[in-house]
Amino acid sequence: MKTIKLIAFAVVLLVSVPPCRPQSGCKTGGNKTNLLIEPIDRSKDSPIWDLYYIKKFVDLRTNKDRSSLFGRNKKAHIDHLAYYAAKVTNGRYRITLQSRSGSDSFGRLIDVCPRENPQWNLPYESVEVPREFGRVHIVSLLTGLNSVESESADAVFVGKFQNTLDGTDMSDLFKDAVADHIPYGSYHLEAAVGLAGVERDVDVFQPDVWVFSDSKGFYGDSDGPSSPDNIVSGELRTIPANEKPVFMVMSGVYMPYTINSVVSDMANGNGTFSFIGTNPVGEYMLYTIGKSGILDAREFKAPRESKIVIDLAHPSTPKIDDAP
Repeated sequence: MKTIKLIAFAVVLLVSVPPCRPQSGCKTGGNKTNLLIEPIDRSKDSPIWDLYYIKKFVDLRTNKDRSSLFGRNKKAHIDHLAYYAAKVTNGRYRITLQSRSGSDSFGRLIDVCPRENPQWNLPYESVEVPREFGRVHIVSLLTGLNSVESESADAVFVGKFQNTLDGTDMSDLFKDAVADHIPYGSYHLEAAVGLAGVERDVDVFQPDVWVFSDSKGFYGDSDGPSSPDNIVSGELRTIPANEKPVFMVMSGVYMPYTINSVVSDMANGNGTFSFIGTNPVGEYMLYTIGKSGILDAREFKAPRESKIVIDLAHPSTPKIDDAP
């Protein structure tokens, strides 16, 4: 039954979406939104407001150019009025900025939706239009006992790739798990990788961005409520008194999964820890963290029958690159 549910999740992600998707905090009942466009070029120290103008602002539902909306409201009382449009009909748009010299142009998709709490309590939404774009690759990994290899792109289904600043979703740009022309910015990713749901925050600030993820595998076929699985426990020995309290972090190597624990103090400088949750099958890094930083770092696989024993008298300390 669990497999059937996961397949259903992947199918849901493939369903077509409306042209205007509600953003985080977006009130769907409104019809129009005030909009301020901010052209960005991170390669320049100075603003580029005066170097470009809005050449096109195409409503993708009607294919009509609405660029004439910008600069018309003389009562806006904001700088760079040419980039401000009042009462823009909610929907999905493609904007194009053209340099005044005519040498280049750039643009992006924009979802225009009203929000209950406008950004910074301003009466308009502010949307960045960066001059830089990246290509995003999402790779499904298959991890075996002693190997790691990439799975077919057909195993990846992107349901959401949403800009965390303005809420625009770019998921329909993905073809075979690769999306071109993603504007620089920060995004929230929701996807089906293999037979599992994956959520990640992804920064796009370079020409090529890679997102690797293993499918979260579980033992069993229970259709009941979630319960602890693949519990990991261990013992920490020879704990320096000046490092207490000590914390443990269990983090997936090939999948986005993290769980935390605190070391329960025992006599003679020893302690115990456990990670009780619905822990996926896979490979992990285990970090022991005291007041001075990481005391021990090691890799292990779950599930495991034996306890993990760490003696800080002989730690497996990480290599630190402290080069300037």
